[in-house]
Order: sequence, then C-alpha cells, then structure tokens
Amino acid sequence: MNTTSITTNSATINWTSPINASTFTVEYKLSTDANWQLFASAQVGTGVNLTGLTSNSIYNWRVRVTCNAGIGDYIESSFTTLPACETPTELTTTSITGSSTILNWTTVANAINYRVEYKLSSSNTWILFNDALTVRLVTITNLTNASSYNWSVSARCNAGLGNATSANFTTICQSRYDSSANRTLAGASLIPFNIGIRGSINAAGDVDNYKIVISKAGRITISLTNLPTNYNLQLLHSASSQLAISQKNGTSNESISYTVAVATYYVRVYGAATNSFNTAVCYLLNVNSGKAGKTIDGIASSSADQAATTVEVIPTKSVLIYPNPVKDKLNIKLTGIAGISEFIIYNSNGEKMMSAKTNNANTDLDLRSLKPGYYTIKVINQNKIESSLKIIKL
Repeated sequence: MNTTSITTNSATINWTSPINASTFTVEYKLSTDANWQLFASAQVGTGVNLTGLTSNSIYNWRVRVTCNAGIGDYIESSFTTLPACETPTELTTTSITGSSTILNWTTVANAINYRVEYKLSSSNTWILFNDALTVRLVTITNLTNASSYNWSVSARCNAGLGNATSANFTTICQSRYDSSANRTLAGASLIPFNIGIRGSINAAGDVDNYKIVISKAGRITISLTNLPTNYNLQLLHSASSQLAISQKNGTSNESISYTVAVATYYVRVYGAATNSFNTAVCYLLNVNSGKAGKTIDGIASSSADQAATTVEVIPTKSVLIYPNPVKDKLNIKLTGIAGISEFIIYNSNGEKMMSAKTNNANTDLDLRSLKPGYYTIKVINQNKIESSLKIIKL
C-alpha cells in the first residue's frame, strides 16, 4: 500500500491486488474522526484519487478485497496532506522615488519562493518582476515619474502557488533640476530655456529655486502649469530682490512676462499656504526666452535659434540626421550646404559634449562615448545654425 500525488486537498492511494480478487471496498477518514467514510464498495481498480481533503492533516485509509471465497479483512495505511501555502501579509512600500521603490512582506512558513508582479494602476496588464524570488526585500526600478502603481505577491510552497495579495503606491515627482539643494538660491539649479521642467513642492515650507543666465537682453515669459494645488511664482534678481510675482488663486496657471537685461536671474516656485504641497503631481515650469537667451559658442540664441536644451526641433530640408534614437553611429546628410560645417552635441544641461568639422556631404559621428540620455545636435555652417535637433542616445 502506498500514497502518491499528495497535495493540500487530494491524494492518490494505491494497493496490490491479490489473486482472484473481484472488487474492493475503500474507506478513509481524518485520523481524529471516529467514523469511516465510504469511498467505494465495489472498486474494480487498485488505485483511487481522494479529493476534498483538509490541508496539513493526517488521514487513515483502508481497503478490503471481495472474491469468490468471500470478503477479506481490512488493511490500513495513512498519509498527511501538504500544508496550504499562506498568503503574504503586511505588504510595505518604502524608499519611493520618481523611478523606483522597495517592496517587502512577511515571511510565509514553508515558502520555497515568491512571485511578484506590478503594473500601472491605469493598466490591465501585470508585469512579472520575478517568479522565483528567494528574498523578500526587492527593488523595482524604471518606474514612471509621479504615477500610481499596484503590486502583488504570492508564495510558492510544496503545495504550489498560493493566493496573491496586493498593495499600491505612487512614485513621487522627481526631476534632475528639483533637488534638495534648490531650497536656497545658492543651490538653485541652472535650467534651460524653452523646455518644461518638472518639479514638486513636496512638504510644507518647501521652496524650489531655479537659475537662468541671460547674455542677450530681451523679454522672457515664465509659465507655471499643471498645478495640483495653489502655488506662487516669483522672478528674482541675482541680489534676491523680487522683480515680479504671480499669485493666482487655486490651481490657476501662473505666468510672468518681464524684460530682462544681461544678468543672472532666479525663478522661485512655492506653496501659497502651509498646506499647499503635493508629492505625487509634478508642476511644469517653462522659461520662454523669446528674443533673450544665452550665447552658445559665439552664436546668439533667440526664438528661432534656441539654447541647446530646447525641445523645439528646427530641422531644415537641407539636413538629414538619423537614426533617432541612436545607439552607436549618427548619420548626417547635408544637401545644398557648401563649405565647412561644424556639428556640436550638447547634453541636457547645455554643456558641449563633442564637436566635429567636415566639408563632406555625408558624415558619421561615433557616439559610443556618450552616456544614454537626451542630447541636442546643432549643425552650423558659415556661423549660421542650419539645424538643431533633439536626439536620444540609447
């Protein structure tokens, strides 16, 4: 007699048939029960599958043979069902940033490993993080900034995969320009013109300061949009004196237009009241340079020729730049452009990363030395910007 295929709620019992056996009577019960349950009184085969059993419990079973000579005596055996795989509890989400978080949960007794999945709350499709985790403290990365997520975990034991339980979290609004240092003017981040800067007022009293450098006088427009609550907008001189302010009520967009001279200025975003903050929703700050702006490598930027970090793309029919995104080699094809042309690549902070000159119509630039990220390439011929294109380096 033996028992095989034992699970949390089933088992297969087997026995050897004696010579001249006709049928078998099969009974079983919990070891703590007094009464036997009849499974079959005229079983023909020498094995049956018991179902509907209780997990982690001892069962007795017995079988007797019926043959031409009569009914034999019962012979008995026993087995224990597997313990059910418990559901993880006390799910926690810590160290939440704009793109990552750490997940944890309580240990499940007898667990072999764990299955973890996650998804955007707005999505119906779960992403499998790992189907065989042997540790409970895990870090999820490459998340979307300021977004709501669901995650689930289930334990796998000898009995199989248990039930999943879930929790949720929201990534914070995080930007390379909005750091803990920019609470003061001294720590203000230098930001580019004509591109939306993400930021957040994430606590009572939080203040975000940004720096802009004007090397060509003109009128600029500063806009603050996508407000989750009531924020104010200030323009300050380098001496920290206020030049202009926008203080609309509620979540109305804030805007400042101001004629600037060649100087350094600061833009400040702050909550209108002590409870005016939100860690989950990013505001968008944009400084439109208009005819003002910076001078890059001796070439004045303007509304037509923006700073290197602009999101505007100003290609002309005479310049073809591909592929985009690019991994290793960037191809540049010039048509109708004579003489020496210069290619300058800037990073997202407006810093020149590399340059090259050529008088050929077709040129390949090797970008393998650049880190993945956003860049801008400018094509300059006879001190004129022929093309300015934002590219993505993989």
